Order: sequence, then structure tokens, then C-alpha cells
Amino acid sequence: MRALIVDDEPTVCLLLSRILARDFGCEASNASNGIEALDLLQRESYDFMLLDLLMPVMSGFETLQAIRKDQALRDLPVMVMSTVREESRVREAIGLGVGTYVTKPLRPAEITERLTRFVSRLGTSGVLSTPPRSCAGLAPGARVLVVDDDRDFRHFVRSTLSPDYSVATASGGAQGLRMAMDTTPGVILLGPQIGPLRAPLFLEKLRAMPRLASVPVIAAMPGRSGSRPAGVDGTIDRTFVAETFRRQFDDLVAESVDDDGGGGSSVGSPGSRASTLRAHLQTAAIQVFGMHLGLQVEVDPSAPPASPGDEVAFVPLGMTRPEADYRILLRAAPDVARALAARGRPYGEIDDVAIAATLQDLIWMLGSRVLAALRTAGDLGELDAPASTRWTTADPARDGITLAEVGLISTGGDVSCSVLVRAAPRGNGRATRLP
Repeated sequence: MRALIVDDEPTVCLLLSRILARDFGCEASNASNGIEALDLLQRESYDFMLLDLLMPVMSGFETLQAIRKDQALRDLPVMVMSTVREESRVREAIGLGVGTYVTKPLRPAEITERLTRFVSRLGTSGVLSTPPRSCAGLAPGARVLVVDDDRDFRHFVRSTLSPDYSVATASGGAQGLRMAMDTTPGVILLGPQIGPLRAPLFLEKLRAMPRLASVPVIAAMPGRSGSRPAGVDGTIDRTFVAETFRRQFDDLVAESVDDDGGGGSSVGSPGSRASTLRAHLQTAAIQVFGMHLGLQVEVDPSAPPASPGDEVAFVPLGMTRPEADYRILLRAAPDVARALAARGRPYGEIDDVAIAATLQDLIWMLGSRVLAALRTAGDLGELDAPASTRWTTADPARDGITLAEVGLISTGGDVSCSVLVRAAPRGNGRATRLP
């Protein structure tokens, strides 16, 4: 293991070099200012750095800023030793990803103890080591904690994942740690900007807590191929396209991925097909109801059962890769259908024609979003014209099987309905009666 000591006091460099060699078997190099340190870092490889803040030529603050902007050095673990005690300056250093902050003058016993804790968290590559964790196997209803300073992104993730998970949000790293300590999350989604408590220190503090050490962390970064914080367990693109985001998230947290034999990833075995379609259906429904009607809805596990006479709008979806016929349906009791029409057509008369037209508009938009999600995964298909009918007793032999059904309820509790996906094998021909 190799360390770089950056301090303009020779006695400090000597003390630290001896402690590192004696107690940790660590080889150390010395630099008296930031310029010398950056030169050494460019030419040599180090597992961690011990850094003074107040130095001539180039201060420790400037050195830290330069390191964190460098692609090859941004994850280098740093321990600061300084006489600086002002809260604002200490916060500034912590905000630049400092792992440990020790105030001078240095006392051999104290510095040995602090170095022991610091070095014990380093792996052989110098990156803070963590026990192996997997993002897979996140159960429905599990708690997802989103830590991100972008309010729009937090709202987007909540609306996209809330049909399946309990989503909590934090605007910064400190708030996120407090919330994780209060209620252990199933997974943490970490943004690139989380306030003064930067990602390296956030992860360090998280892993130092036995109860939270095994919680997987997914980084939502601008560009999946770009840099990622050391110590995270997975990355996804920072996108506001719901279907793309949900597909990436599901890929990381799914127990397993079924092979569909080629030609598209979103449909494979009946089980994987139903799970994928249900996820797309939930996301699409929440977005369509929110954007078109201004109605915030969430999944309702106790949605009322279908009753004869319920209003139904549906849109056929024919898939050519893989070959399958789907029907995407919106079902609502007559009074709910009228309430939806009143929201969708606030300036016209609410008659049977208006109700049918509103439900067909909704199902067309919902079907378009589901199809877009399928196409993103490599499948091919087309929508047919929407139509309306009334609910009767469903007959699988006549109408095909129900692959997914999602109950929805408005936050006010006054609107409750269901969206469904049905499928009939292509070999049986297209069913014409619904439902």
C-alpha cells in the first residue's frame, strides 16, 4: 500500500511516514505543497493521501478541487490534517469528499487511531471497501430512498416507481443519512449532486453503520458510461423518460431475467411478460392521468371488482416481434367514468358520447406509452383504433387471458378505476368481443 503525505512541515511528514511504515507497512512519499502533490499523482499511483490545508504555492483546498475534477483521481481517498477549525472551512473540505478530518497539532496516539479506522476501510486498490451487495431481489412495496438535490428528478422518480415501491426522497446527503437511519431502505438511489455531504463521504458514513452497510446504492448519473462514485453497486442513466428509467431500474433490481429466445427483451415467459407489462401499465397510467386530467393517482390494491355495466375503453395492440395480440383496457364504474369525462372535457356537456370519447382518449394515450416502452426494449408493434364497450363476464376462451391488471385510486379517494392488459395467442386469431 502506498500513501502520499502533503504537508509543508517536515516534522509532520516524518511522524506520519514512521507511523504508516511501523503500524501499516505502508510506503509513503512526501510533497510540501499542492503543485508537488499533483505532479507526483500524475506520475505515480497511490492508495490514499494525507493532506494539509494551509500550504504555500497551492493550498490543500485548491489541491482537493483539482483532484476531484480529474477523472483518474476523483475517487482518491483523502484524509485531511489541519489547524483549520472554522465550521465553514471544515464544511468546504468535507464537501470536496474528505474521508476523515483531523485537527492539528497531531498527537501520535490519536493519529494512529484515526489512521487505523481510515486505512481499515480501504481495499487493495485504495477505494473504500464494502461487503458484496446485490441490487437484485427488491420486493414489491420495498422502500426506495432517493437522495438528490434536483426536486424535479425526485418527483419524477417518485411518480415512476411509486406504483410498486414505497418511495422516500431527500434533497441532500445529510438528510438522506438521517432518513436511512430512521427507516432502513431496500435500496438507495443516489444523484450526482447531494449537497455539502458529497457522495464519497455519504457512502463512507453509510457503510460505517452496521445496519446500513449492506444496503445497495444505485447511482443515477448523466450518461451510464460516465464516471460513477466509488462504492456504489450499480448505475443507471439520469433520464426523465419514464419507460427508459423504469427498464433500467427493473434490470438492476429484478431477481432474474427470462430469455425470450431473441427478438425483444420485454416479453419472454408468461411470468416475465406479465411483470413487464404491468410495470409499463402502471407508469403510463400515472403519467396519463396526471398530464391529461391533472389527477394524481396511485396503485389501489383493494380496487373494487368489475361489475356488469362498467364503462370500458380499449385499444388493440398487435405485436409482430414477438408475435402476440394485446388489448389494453380502461375500466370504470359509470359514475367514475362520468367524473373522468368532467375532468377531461370541463367546458362541454357530459353525455354518453363525451364519456366514451374521454375514455378512448385516455386509453389511446396509455396504449401509446406502453407501446413506446416495448419498442425501447426492441419489440415491434402497432396500435389499432380505440373503441368502447360495457363490461360483461370475462371469458378467457373468448377474450384471451388477463396478463396484468392495475387498480388505481386518486389521492383524494374520489376516483377509482382499473387498467388491464389482455393477450390472445396469434394462432387463435383476433378476438372481436370485449370483454
